[in-house]
Amino acid sequence: MNYQLIVFSGTPKAGSTWLGGLFSGIAIEMGMNFFYGQYAIPKNHEIIMKNRFDLVISQSSDYDRLQELNLPYKCIHIIRDPRDILVSSYYSYKKTHNVDRWPELKNLRKKLHSVSFDDGMLETMKFNCYFYKTLQNWNY
Repeated sequence: MNYQLIVFSGTPKAGSTWLGGLFSGIAIEMGMNFFYGQYAIPKNHEIIMKNRFDLVISQSSDYDRLQELNLPYKCIHIIRDPRDILVSSYYSYKKTHNVDRWPELKNLRKKLHSVSFDDGMLETMKFNCYFYKTLQNWNY
């Protein structure tokens, strides 16, 4: 059988963390060689190319960067309505999302506590611009 990579890709606030954990558990049970990273596809091309993983779990992925791997693949891509992403992100960023290793989010959180709801939603939309662009660029 020819090599074919399996890719699980998510969209922020679409359950990708939970599903990524589920897929990694399945991969362990099946003895699969896998790579898990929040931004595995945009940031870890060399590692993925060198190791010929069975499965790559990337909680957020850029379609164009996936194509650059130049490997045969099957992909499961979890998406969510961008309006729902916005609302969920707003509350998560303002109250619960871990900011320890994300200084930009720490700054946004401070801003969200000092502006109106409407202005906070606009700030969140700007902050999520990269995620919306990657969602828009997928070729379904």
